Amino acid sequence: MFEAAEKLDCLDGRSPIDPRDLRQLTLMRDNNRCVLTSVVNIRSLWKGKQSWSSEKKATHTKVTRIISQSLLTDIQGTPEVFQWAQTARAIDERFGGLSSCDVLGEEILCSPLNAFTAGNAVHEEFDCLNLWLTPAVE
Repeated sequence: MFEAAEKLDCLDGRSPIDPRDLRQLTLMRDNNRCVLTSVVNIRSLWKGKQSWSSEKKATHTKVTRIISQSLLTDIQGTPEVFQWAQTARAIDERFGGLSSCDVLGEEILCSPLNAFTAGNAVHEEFDCLNLWLTPAVE
């Protein structure tokens, strides 16, 4: 069978990291700020994790996943011979050479490597594909 079929356990989307833990890990790593605008997470001000000054901007933030949860969504109507191809991620891995499991490890989508802190407006633009990331050139 295909290589993607052999990795179904990895492709099922289960993660040992809880989404709440991912949020805390991501906020801590990103210094309680939107990584693209440097605007402070407003809740970190309330909790005293950041000092407040009148010139400092604050907003609500969200964890933004680089590889989307939608890659795990079942694609309906696949014939039995193509059961291995029920998610976009399995298809990407098979034909595009992108192995989420190899890149992100067992945490898969809830890996801090797959997430960053973004202000609500930045998150919305990223979700609408009006904003995207490109690989850094070394």
